[in-house]
Amino acid sequence: MVFVADDLGSWLVGLLADAARKKLTALLLGDEQSRALRLAATAAVQATAVETSPSGGEEAEQLAMVISEVFRTPMPDASLGKRGTLLEGLQEGIATQLAVLDDATLTGIGQSSADVLGVPGTTLAARLTGHLVREIMFRGSRGGPLKPLADQINFDAAYLNDRRAAGVLDRGHAGVLAILDRLDGQPVTVTAEEFASDVRALLEALAEQAAHGRLPSYLWGRADVLALSREVKVRSGIRKGAGDEGNAASGQAYALAADRGGQGSETMPWPEAVAAHDRVVVLADAGLGKSWLIRTETRRLASTALAQADDDFAKVVIPVPLRCDQLAAAEGPDLPSRAASFLAGEGLLAARSRGPMTERIRAGRAVVLLDALDELTSDEAGIVRGLIESWSRRAGPQVRVRCMITSRIAGYAGPPLPGAAEVELQPFTPGDVTQVIRAWQLPAAAERELMGRASDPAVAAMARVPLLLVMLCALASEQPAGSELPRTRGELYERVLRWFLTRAHRSAGDPATQPLTDIQVEALLDLLAPIAFTFAASPGGGQT
Repeated sequence: MVFVADDLGSWLVGLLADAARKKLTALLLGDEQSRALRLAATAAVQATAVETSPSGGEEAEQLAMVISEVFRTPMPDASLGKRGTLLEGLQEGIATQLAVLDDATLTGIGQSSADVLGVPGTTLAARLTGHLVREIMFRGSRGGPLKPLADQINFDAAYLNDRRAAGVLDRGHAGVLAILDRLDGQPVTVTAEEFASDVRALLEALAEQAAHGRLPSYLWGRADVLALSREVKVRSGIRKGAGDEGNAASGQAYALAADRGGQGSETMPWPEAVAAHDRVVVLADAGLGKSWLIRTETRRLASTALAQADDDFAKVVIPVPLRCDQLAAAEGPDLPSRAASFLAGEGLLAARSRGPMTERIRAGRAVVLLDALDELTSDEAGIVRGLIESWSRRAGPQVRVRCMITSRIAGYAGPPLPGAAEVELQPFTPGDVTQVIRAWQLPAAAERELMGRASDPAVAAMARVPLLLVMLCALASEQPAGSELPRTRGELYERVLRWFLTRAHRSAGDPATQPLTDIQVEALLDLLAPIAFTFAASPGGGQT
Protein backbone atom coordinates (compact mmCIF):
# COMPACT_ATOMS: atom_id res chain seq x y z
CA MET A 1 0.00 0.00 0.00
CA VAL A 2 1.59 3.25 -1.16
CA PHE A 3 0.25 6.11 0.92
CA VAL A 4 1.51 9.33 2.51
CA ALA A 5 -0.34 10.69 5.58
CA ASP A 6 0.45 14.36 5.04
CA ASP A 7 -2.74 15.48 6.80
CA LEU A 8 -2.01 13.61 10.05
CA GLY A 9 1.63 14.69 9.84
CA SER A 10 0.65 18.33 9.41
CA TRP A 11 -1.84 18.06 12.27
CA LEU A 12 0.87 16.67 14.54
CA VAL A 13 3.35 19.39 13.59
CA GLY A 14 0.76 22.08 14.24
CA LEU A 15 -0.29 20.60 17.58
CA LEU A 16 3.30 20.40 18.88
CA ALA A 17 4.21 23.83 17.52
CA ASP A 18 1.21 25.32 19.33
CA ALA A 19 2.25 23.59 22.55
CA ALA A 20 5.77 24.99 22.22
CA ARG A 21 4.43 28.52 21.69
CA LYS A 22 2.31 28.18 24.82
CA LYS A 23 5.33 26.77 26.69
CA LEU A 24 3.46 23.53 27.39
CA THR A 25 6.46 21.62 26.09
CA ALA A 26 10.13 22.39 25.57
CA LEU A 27 10.16 20.53 22.24
CA LEU A 28 11.13 22.73 19.32
CA LEU A 29 10.30 21.57 15.79
CA GLY A 30 12.51 22.29 12.81
CA ASP A 31 12.39 21.00 9.25
CA GLU A 32 14.04 17.70 10.17
CA GLN A 33 11.62 17.06 13.02
CA SER A 34 8.62 17.93 10.84
CA ARG A 35 9.73 15.57 8.07
CA ALA A 36 10.40 12.80 10.58
CA LEU A 37 6.96 13.28 12.16
CA ARG A 38 5.27 13.01 8.78
CA LEU A 39 7.11 9.77 8.05
CA ALA A 40 6.10 8.37 11.45
CA ALA A 41 2.50 9.45 10.84
CA THR A 42 2.42 7.73 7.46
CA ALA A 43 3.77 4.51 8.95
CA ALA A 44 1.25 4.68 11.82
CA VAL A 45 -1.72 5.14 9.48
CA GLN A 46 -0.55 2.28 7.29
CA ALA A 47 -0.12 0.01 10.33
CA THR A 48 -3.58 0.97 11.61
CA ALA A 49 -5.16 0.24 8.23
CA VAL A 50 -3.45 -3.14 7.96
CA GLU A 51 -4.44 -4.08 11.54
CA THR A 52 -8.07 -3.14 10.85
CA SER A 53 -8.21 -4.69 7.35
CA PRO A 54 -5.73 -7.57 7.45
CA SER A 55 -6.53 -8.58 3.88
CA GLY A 56 -5.07 -5.28 2.69
CA GLY A 57 -5.81 -4.13 -0.84
CA GLU A 58 -8.35 -1.43 -1.65
CA GLU A 59 -10.17 -1.83 1.67
CA ALA A 60 -7.06 -0.99 3.70
CA GLU A 61 -6.12 1.84 1.34
CA GLN A 62 -9.60 3.34 1.60
CA LEU A 63 -9.43 3.21 5.39
CA ALA A 64 -6.06 4.94 5.37
CA MET A 65 -7.45 7.69 3.15
CA VAL A 66 -10.46 8.17 5.46
CA ILE A 67 -8.23 8.46 8.54
CA SER A 68 -5.98 10.99 6.84
CA GLU A 69 -8.97 13.00 5.58
CA VAL A 70 -10.30 13.39 9.13
CA PHE A 71 -7.10 15.26 10.12
CA ARG A 72 -7.26 17.69 7.21
CA THR A 73 -9.34 20.13 9.26
CA PRO A 74 -8.20 20.34 12.93
CA MET A 75 -10.99 20.46 15.48
CA PRO A 76 -11.43 23.87 17.18
CA ASP A 77 -9.33 24.53 20.28
CA ALA A 78 -7.22 21.42 19.76
CA SER A 79 -4.44 21.73 22.33
CA LEU A 80 -2.05 19.53 24.30
CA GLY A 81 -2.52 21.73 27.34
CA LYS A 82 -5.88 20.28 28.33
CA ARG A 83 -4.20 17.21 29.80
CA GLY A 84 -1.39 16.80 32.25
CA THR A 85 1.02 15.03 29.91
CA LEU A 86 1.92 15.18 26.24
CA LEU A 87 0.89 11.53 25.78
CA GLU A 88 -2.56 12.20 27.25
CA GLY A 89 -2.95 15.27 25.07
CA LEU A 90 -1.95 13.32 21.99
CA GLN A 91 -4.39 10.51 22.75
CA GLU A 92 -7.25 12.92 23.43
CA GLY A 93 -6.50 14.99 20.31
CA ILE A 94 -6.56 11.94 18.03
CA ALA A 95 -9.73 10.62 19.70
CA THR A 96 -11.42 14.00 19.24
CA GLN A 97 -10.50 14.16 15.55
CA LEU A 98 -11.74 10.59 14.86
CA ALA A 99 -14.94 11.05 16.89
CA VAL A 100 -16.62 12.43 13.77
CA LEU A 101 -16.51 8.93 12.28
CA ASP A 102 -19.11 7.84 14.85
CA ASP A 103 -21.53 10.69 14.01
CA ALA A 104 -24.30 9.32 11.78
CA THR A 105 -25.72 12.81 11.09
CA LEU A 106 -22.72 13.76 8.96
CA THR A 107 -23.07 11.18 6.17
CA GLY A 108 -26.67 11.73 5.03
CA ILE A 109 -27.28 7.98 4.74
CA GLY A 110 -28.35 7.24 8.30
CA GLN A 111 -25.10 5.46 9.05
CA SER A 112 -21.89 6.78 10.47
CA SER A 113 -18.61 6.44 8.63
CA ALA A 114 -17.53 4.03 11.34
CA ASP A 115 -20.54 1.85 10.62
CA VAL A 116 -19.63 1.78 6.94
CA LEU A 117 -16.02 0.94 7.73
CA GLY A 118 -17.08 -1.69 10.23
CA VAL A 119 -14.96 -0.37 13.11
CA PRO A 120 -15.83 2.21 15.84
CA GLY A 121 -13.99 5.51 15.80
CA THR A 122 -12.82 4.93 19.41
CA THR A 123 -11.15 1.68 18.34
CA LEU A 124 -9.45 3.39 15.42
CA ALA A 125 -8.26 6.17 17.74
CA ALA A 126 -6.68 3.69 20.16
CA ARG A 127 -5.01 1.78 17.33
CA LEU A 128 -3.74 4.88 15.56
CA THR A 129 -2.37 6.44 18.76
CA GLY A 130 -0.69 3.18 19.72
CA HIS A 131 0.98 2.79 16.34
CA LEU A 132 1.99 6.46 16.24
CA VAL A 133 3.59 6.28 19.67
CA ARG A 134 5.44 3.11 18.70
CA GLU A 135 6.70 4.66 15.48
CA ILE A 136 7.94 7.79 17.26
CA MET A 137 9.61 5.75 19.98
CA PHE A 138 11.21 3.30 17.56
CA ARG A 139 12.58 6.07 15.36
CA GLY A 140 13.64 8.17 18.35
CA SER A 141 15.42 5.26 20.03
CA ARG A 142 18.01 5.37 17.28
CA GLY A 143 18.74 9.03 17.93
CA GLY A 144 17.97 11.67 15.36
CA PRO A 145 15.28 14.37 15.18
CA LEU A 146 12.55 12.44 17.03
CA LYS A 147 14.64 11.51 20.06
CA PRO A 148 13.48 14.44 22.28
CA LEU A 149 9.83 13.68 21.52
CA ALA A 150 10.40 9.96 22.09
CA ASP A 151 12.05 10.66 25.44
CA GLN A 152 9.13 12.86 26.51
CA ILE A 153 6.52 10.26 25.54
CA ASN A 154 8.52 7.58 27.33
CA PHE A 155 8.65 9.68 30.49
CA ASP A 156 4.90 10.37 30.27
CA ALA A 157 4.04 6.70 29.76
CA ALA A 158 6.17 5.60 32.72
CA TYR A 159 4.55 8.30 34.87
CA LEU A 160 1.03 7.28 33.82
CA ASN A 161 1.79 3.62 34.49
CA ASP A 162 2.90 4.60 37.98
CA ARG A 163 -0.36 6.51 38.48
CA ARG A 164 -2.34 3.52 37.22
CA ALA A 165 -0.52 1.27 39.68
CA ALA A 166 -1.43 3.72 42.45
CA GLY A 167 -5.11 3.60 41.46
CA VAL A 168 -5.25 7.24 40.37
CA LEU A 169 -6.30 6.55 36.75
CA ASP A 170 -9.96 5.49 36.62
CA ARG A 171 -12.62 4.93 33.96
CA GLY A 172 -12.48 8.61 33.11
CA HIS A 173 -9.04 7.90 31.67
CA ALA A 174 -10.23 5.00 29.49
CA GLY A 175 -8.56 6.38 26.36
CA VAL A 176 -5.07 6.63 27.79
CA LEU A 177 -5.51 3.32 29.66
CA ALA A 178 -6.25 1.67 26.34
CA ILE A 179 -3.03 3.11 24.91
CA LEU A 180 -1.01 1.87 27.88
CA ASP A 181 -2.61 -1.57 27.49
CA ARG A 182 -1.70 -1.65 23.82
CA LEU A 183 1.86 -0.87 24.79
CA ASP A 184 1.77 -3.75 27.34
CA GLY A 185 2.72 -1.41 30.16
CA GLN A 186 6.16 -0.98 28.57
CA PRO A 187 5.79 2.07 26.32
CA VAL A 188 9.45 2.11 25.47
CA THR A 189 11.89 -0.73 25.58
CA VAL A 190 15.31 0.45 26.60
CA THR A 191 18.05 -2.04 25.88
CA ALA A 192 20.55 -3.11 28.51
CA GLU A 193 23.25 -1.23 26.63
CA GLU A 194 21.15 1.95 26.52
CA PHE A 195 20.35 1.74 30.25
CA ALA A 196 24.00 1.17 31.10
CA SER A 197 24.93 4.18 28.97
CA ASP A 198 22.29 6.32 30.69
CA VAL A 199 23.51 5.23 34.13
CA ARG A 200 27.10 6.13 33.24
CA ALA A 201 25.94 9.56 32.12
CA LEU A 202 24.00 9.91 35.39
CA LEU A 203 27.02 8.94 37.48
CA GLU A 204 29.26 11.38 35.62
CA ALA A 205 26.72 14.17 36.10
CA LEU A 206 26.33 13.40 39.81
CA ALA A 207 30.09 13.33 40.35
CA GLU A 208 30.53 16.65 38.56
CA GLN A 209 27.60 18.24 40.37
CA ALA A 210 28.89 17.05 43.74
CA ALA A 211 32.35 18.44 43.00
CA HIS A 212 31.44 21.80 41.52
CA GLY A 213 27.69 22.29 41.24
CA ARG A 214 25.67 24.72 43.33
CA LEU A 215 28.55 25.69 45.57
CA PRO A 216 28.07 28.76 47.79
CA SER A 217 29.29 31.81 45.90
CA TYR A 218 31.66 32.76 48.73
CA LEU A 219 33.35 29.36 48.71
CA TRP A 220 36.83 28.92 47.35
CA GLY A 221 36.22 27.84 43.76
CA ARG A 222 38.82 25.07 43.59
CA ALA A 223 37.86 23.36 46.85
CA ASP A 224 37.92 19.57 46.70
CA VAL A 225 34.83 18.18 48.42
CA LEU A 226 36.63 14.94 49.24
CA ALA A 227 39.78 16.55 50.62
CA LEU A 228 38.66 16.52 54.25
CA SER A 229 37.77 13.29 56.09
CA ARG A 230 34.84 13.76 58.48
CA GLU A 231 34.24 11.88 61.68
CA VAL A 232 30.95 10.86 63.26
CA LYS A 233 30.08 9.63 66.74
CA VAL A 234 27.99 6.47 66.83
CA ARG A 235 25.84 6.27 69.95
CA SER A 236 23.01 4.12 71.22
CA GLY A 237 21.74 6.43 73.95
CA ILE A 238 20.20 8.99 71.64
CA ARG A 239 17.05 9.48 73.67
CA LYS A 240 16.78 10.77 77.16
CA GLY A 241 14.76 8.68 79.57
CA ALA A 242 15.06 10.81 82.70
CA GLY A 243 13.39 14.08 83.55
CA ASP A 244 10.37 13.81 81.25
CA GLU A 245 8.29 10.67 81.63
CA GLY A 246 5.96 11.55 78.74
CA ASN A 247 8.77 12.01 76.29
CA ALA A 248 10.64 9.02 77.64
CA ALA A 249 7.60 6.82 77.07
CA SER A 250 7.19 8.00 73.49
CA GLY A 251 10.91 7.82 72.84
CA GLN A 252 10.98 11.34 71.41
CA ALA A 253 13.14 13.28 73.86
CA TYR A 254 16.65 13.83 72.58
CA ALA A 255 19.48 13.37 75.07
CA LEU A 256 21.52 16.54 75.28
CA ALA A 257 25.28 16.25 75.19
CA ALA A 258 25.59 16.98 78.90
CA ASP A 259 23.09 14.25 79.74
CA ARG A 260 24.58 11.40 77.73
CA GLY A 261 27.26 10.52 80.21
CA GLY A 262 29.49 7.80 78.84
CA GLN A 263 26.98 6.58 76.28
CA GLY A 264 28.02 6.70 72.66
CA SER A 265 31.45 8.16 73.27
CA GLU A 266 33.20 6.12 70.56
CA THR A 267 34.17 7.94 67.37
CA MET A 268 35.08 6.47 64.03
CA PRO A 269 35.83 7.83 60.53
CA TRP A 270 32.76 8.23 58.35
CA PRO A 271 33.78 5.56 55.81
CA GLU A 272 33.89 2.97 58.61
CA ALA A 273 30.52 4.04 59.97
CA VAL A 274 28.73 3.95 56.62
CA ALA A 275 30.38 0.65 55.68
CA ALA A 276 28.93 -0.92 58.83
CA HIS A 277 25.35 0.23 58.23
CA ASP A 278 23.08 0.25 55.16
CA ARG A 279 20.63 2.56 56.92
CA VAL A 280 22.03 5.66 58.60
CA VAL A 281 20.54 8.83 60.07
CA VAL A 282 23.17 11.57 60.33
CA LEU A 283 22.45 14.07 63.08
CA ALA A 284 24.21 17.37 63.73
CA ASP A 285 23.69 20.91 64.85
CA ALA A 286 23.46 23.70 62.29
CA GLY A 287 26.63 24.37 60.33
CA LEU A 288 28.38 21.08 61.06
CA GLY A 289 28.19 19.83 57.48
CA LYS A 290 25.17 17.56 56.99
CA SER A 291 24.46 18.72 53.44
CA TRP A 292 28.18 18.77 52.67
CA LEU A 293 28.39 15.13 53.77
CA ILE A 294 25.59 14.26 51.32
CA ARG A 295 27.67 15.95 48.63
CA THR A 296 30.88 14.10 49.48
CA GLU A 297 29.12 10.76 49.82
CA THR A 298 27.39 11.26 46.45
CA ARG A 299 30.72 11.93 44.78
CA ARG A 300 32.41 8.99 46.50
CA LEU A 301 29.65 6.58 45.50
CA ALA A 302 29.44 7.92 41.95
CA SER A 303 33.21 7.63 41.48
CA THR A 304 33.21 4.08 42.84
CA ALA A 305 30.31 3.10 40.58
CA LEU A 306 31.99 4.56 37.50
CA ALA A 307 35.15 2.60 38.22
CA GLN A 308 33.12 -0.61 38.46
CA ALA A 309 30.65 0.00 35.61
CA ASP A 310 32.76 -1.47 32.80
CA ASP A 311 33.73 -4.60 34.76
CA ASP A 312 30.40 -5.64 36.31
CA PHE A 313 27.52 -3.26 35.64
CA ALA A 314 24.98 -5.50 37.38
CA LYS A 315 26.72 -4.93 40.73
CA VAL A 316 26.98 -1.14 40.40
CA VAL A 317 25.34 0.72 43.31
CA ILE A 318 23.90 4.06 42.16
CA PRO A 319 23.73 7.12 44.44
CA VAL A 320 20.38 8.94 44.35
CA PRO A 321 20.72 12.29 46.18
CA LEU A 322 17.74 14.57 46.80
CA ARG A 323 16.28 16.74 49.52
CA CYS A 324 13.39 15.40 51.55
CA ASP A 325 11.10 18.16 50.31
CA GLN A 326 11.95 17.19 46.71
CA LEU A 327 10.96 13.60 47.50
CA ALA A 328 7.66 14.83 48.94
CA ALA A 329 6.94 16.86 45.77
CA ALA A 330 8.02 14.22 43.22
CA GLU A 331 5.49 12.16 41.26
CA GLY A 332 5.03 8.46 41.81
CA PRO A 333 3.28 5.93 44.04
CA ASP A 334 6.32 5.00 46.12
CA LEU A 335 9.83 6.13 47.02
CA PRO A 336 11.69 4.31 44.20
CA SER A 337 9.42 5.72 41.49
CA ARG A 338 9.57 9.22 42.98
CA ALA A 339 13.35 9.13 43.23
CA ALA A 340 13.67 8.01 39.58
CA SER A 341 11.13 10.63 38.54
CA PHE A 342 13.19 13.31 40.29
CA LEU A 343 16.39 12.27 38.50
CA ALA A 344 14.64 12.30 35.13
CA GLY A 345 12.90 15.60 35.87
CA GLU A 346 16.23 17.21 36.75
CA GLY A 347 17.69 16.06 33.44
CA LEU A 348 20.24 13.86 35.20
CA LEU A 349 18.72 10.62 33.89
CA ALA A 350 17.40 9.99 30.37
CA ALA A 351 13.61 9.68 30.47
CA ARG A 352 13.71 6.31 28.71
CA SER A 353 15.53 4.82 31.72
CA ARG A 354 13.12 6.04 34.37
CA GLY A 355 11.37 2.65 34.63
CA PRO A 356 14.55 0.57 34.87
CA MET A 357 15.96 3.00 37.43
CA THR A 358 12.82 2.61 39.53
CA GLU A 359 13.32 -1.14 39.51
CA ARG A 360 17.01 -0.73 40.28
CA ILE A 361 16.16 1.21 43.44
CA ARG A 362 13.47 -1.30 44.42
CA ALA A 363 16.01 -4.11 44.01
CA GLY A 364 18.43 -2.46 46.44
CA ARG A 365 21.04 -1.51 43.84
CA ALA A 366 21.04 2.14 44.84
CA VAL A 367 21.78 4.33 47.85
CA VAL A 368 19.11 6.97 48.47
CA LEU A 369 20.64 10.05 50.10
CA LEU A 370 17.96 12.24 51.69
CA ASP A 371 18.94 15.64 53.03
CA ALA A 372 17.17 18.00 55.46
CA LEU A 373 14.54 15.83 57.14
CA ASP A 374 14.20 18.58 59.76
CA GLU A 375 13.20 21.24 57.21
CA LEU A 376 9.90 19.65 56.20
CA THR A 377 6.46 21.01 56.96
CA SER A 378 4.22 18.74 59.01
CA ASP A 379 2.38 17.60 55.87
CA GLU A 380 5.63 16.93 54.00
CA ALA A 381 7.05 15.07 56.99
CA GLY A 382 4.05 12.75 57.01
CA ILE A 383 4.45 12.05 53.29
CA VAL A 384 8.20 11.42 53.49
CA ARG A 385 8.05 9.22 56.59
CA GLY A 386 5.27 7.20 54.99
CA LEU A 387 7.25 6.74 51.77
CA ILE A 388 10.38 5.65 53.63
CA GLU A 389 8.58 3.24 55.94
CA SER A 390 6.57 1.74 53.06
CA TRP A 391 9.72 1.31 50.95
CA SER A 392 11.45 -0.54 53.77
CA ARG A 393 8.43 -2.73 54.52
CA ARG A 394 7.78 -3.75 50.91
CA ALA A 395 11.43 -4.50 50.21
CA GLY A 396 11.42 -7.48 52.52
CA PRO A 397 14.40 -9.20 54.12
CA GLN A 398 16.00 -10.20 50.80
CA VAL A 399 16.56 -6.63 49.55
CA ARG A 400 19.20 -4.28 50.98
CA VAL A 401 17.47 -0.98 51.66
CA ARG A 402 20.36 1.49 51.52
CA CYS A 403 19.54 4.96 52.71
CA MET A 404 21.25 7.92 54.37
CA ILE A 405 19.12 10.65 55.95
CA THR A 406 20.32 13.91 57.49
CA SER A 407 18.59 15.98 60.15
CA ARG A 408 19.34 18.63 62.71
CA ILE A 409 19.40 17.36 66.26
CA ALA A 410 16.88 19.96 67.42
CA GLY A 411 13.37 18.54 67.06
CA TYR A 412 14.55 15.12 65.93
CA ALA A 413 11.90 12.55 66.84
CA GLY A 414 13.52 9.29 65.87
CA PRO A 415 14.49 7.53 62.63
CA PRO A 416 11.81 7.20 59.94
CA LEU A 417 13.64 4.14 58.64
CA PRO A 418 13.33 0.99 60.80
CA GLY A 419 16.66 -0.36 61.97
CA ALA A 420 18.61 2.76 61.03
CA ALA A 421 21.82 3.54 62.90
CA GLU A 422 22.02 7.07 64.31
CA VAL A 423 25.35 8.85 64.06
CA GLU A 424 26.38 12.35 65.01
CA LEU A 425 28.75 14.55 63.04
CA GLN A 426 31.58 15.85 65.18
CA PRO A 427 33.13 19.32 65.02
CA PHE A 428 36.49 19.83 63.32
CA THR A 429 39.60 18.85 65.21
CA PRO A 430 42.47 21.37 65.44
CA GLY A 431 44.18 19.41 62.69
CA ASP A 432 41.10 19.69 60.47
CA VAL A 433 41.02 23.45 61.05
CA THR A 434 44.66 23.79 59.96
CA GLN A 435 44.01 21.69 56.88
CA VAL A 436 41.03 23.78 55.79
CA ILE A 437 42.83 27.09 56.31
CA ARG A 438 45.77 25.90 54.20
CA ALA A 439 43.42 24.58 51.51
CA TRP A 440 42.08 28.10 50.98
CA GLN A 441 45.51 29.27 49.78
CA LEU A 442 45.11 32.62 51.51
CA PRO A 443 47.67 35.38 51.13
CA ALA A 444 50.58 34.63 53.47
CA ALA A 445 49.77 37.47 55.88
CA ALA A 446 46.07 36.53 56.06
CA GLU A 447 46.89 32.87 56.64
CA ARG A 448 49.30 33.71 59.47
CA GLU A 449 46.70 35.93 61.13
CA LEU A 450 43.94 33.32 60.86
CA MET A 451 46.23 30.55 62.11
CA GLY A 452 47.15 32.73 65.04
CA ARG A 453 43.53 33.55 65.79
CA ALA A 454 42.64 29.87 65.65
CA SER A 455 44.74 29.35 68.78
CA ASP A 456 42.59 31.85 70.69
CA PRO A 457 40.01 29.80 72.70
CA ALA A 458 37.04 31.92 71.54
CA VAL A 459 37.97 31.79 67.87
CA ALA A 460 39.05 28.15 68.13
CA ALA A 461 35.55 27.20 69.29
CA MET A 462 34.07 28.90 66.24
CA ALA A 463 36.64 27.40 63.89
CA ARG A 464 35.61 23.86 64.88
CA VAL A 465 32.20 24.50 63.25
CA PRO A 466 32.76 23.96 59.51
CA LEU A 467 30.35 26.67 58.33
CA LEU A 468 31.86 29.27 60.67
CA LEU A 469 35.40 28.31 59.64
CA VAL A 470 34.47 28.73 55.99
CA MET A 471 33.08 32.17 56.80
CA LEU A 472 36.28 33.11 58.61
CA CYS A 473 38.37 31.96 55.65
CA ALA A 474 36.15 33.84 53.20
CA LEU A 475 36.41 37.04 55.26
CA ALA A 476 40.17 36.62 55.58
CA SER A 477 40.50 36.33 51.81
CA GLU A 478 38.52 39.55 51.27
CA GLN A 479 39.35 41.76 54.25
CA PRO A 480 41.03 45.10 53.54
CA ALA A 481 44.58 45.70 54.71
CA GLY A 482 44.75 46.78 58.33
CA SER A 483 41.40 45.32 59.37
CA GLU A 484 41.06 42.55 61.95
CA LEU A 485 39.16 39.30 61.85
CA PRO A 486 36.17 38.85 64.20
CA ARG A 487 36.98 37.59 67.69
CA THR A 488 33.48 36.51 68.76
CA ARG A 489 30.63 34.69 67.10
CA GLY A 490 28.49 37.82 67.28
CA GLU A 491 31.14 39.86 65.47
CA LEU A 492 31.50 37.12 62.86
CA TYR A 493 27.75 36.97 62.21
CA GLU A 494 27.53 40.75 61.89
CA ARG A 495 30.47 40.93 59.47
CA VAL A 496 29.16 38.08 57.33
CA LEU A 497 25.61 39.41 57.37
CA ARG A 498 26.72 42.82 56.15
CA TRP A 499 28.98 41.20 53.59
CA PHE A 500 26.13 39.09 52.24
CA LEU A 501 23.73 42.03 52.18
CA THR A 502 26.14 44.15 50.18
CA ARG A 503 26.38 41.25 47.67
CA ALA A 504 30.10 41.95 47.46
CA HIS A 505 30.83 38.22 47.29
CA ARG A 506 28.58 37.99 44.22
CA SER A 507 29.60 41.15 42.40
CA ALA A 508 33.26 40.13 42.44
CA GLY A 509 32.53 37.42 39.87
CA ASP A 510 29.56 39.08 38.20
CA PRO A 511 29.96 42.71 37.13
CA ALA A 512 26.22 42.91 36.43
CA THR A 513 25.50 42.49 40.16
CA GLN A 514 26.21 45.77 41.85
CA PRO A 515 27.09 45.81 45.57
CA LEU A 516 24.74 47.70 47.90
CA THR A 517 25.74 50.88 49.67
CA ASP A 518 26.01 51.18 53.46
CA ILE A 519 22.73 53.15 53.50
CA GLN A 520 20.94 50.38 51.60
CA VAL A 521 22.37 47.75 53.96
CA GLU A 522 21.15 49.66 57.03
CA ALA A 523 17.67 49.92 55.48
CA LEU A 524 17.62 46.16 54.89
CA LEU A 525 18.74 45.49 58.47
CA ASP A 526 15.94 47.69 59.80
CA LEU A 527 13.50 45.63 57.77
CA LEU A 528 14.94 42.18 58.53
CA ALA A 529 15.72 42.57 62.24
CA PRO A 530 12.10 42.40 63.54
CA ILE A 531 11.35 39.49 61.19
CA ALA A 532 14.37 37.57 62.48
CA PHE A 533 13.41 38.32 66.08
CA THR A 534 9.86 37.09 65.49
CA PHE A 535 11.12 33.79 64.11
CA ALA A 536 13.70 33.36 66.87
CA ALA A 537 11.19 34.15 69.63
CA SER A 538 8.44 31.87 68.27
CA PRO A 539 7.99 28.27 69.48
CA GLY A 540 10.48 26.12 67.63
CA GLY A 541 12.22 29.22 66.36
CA GLY A 542 15.62 27.71 66.91
CA GLN A 543 14.80 25.15 64.22
CA THR A 544 13.73 27.72 61.60
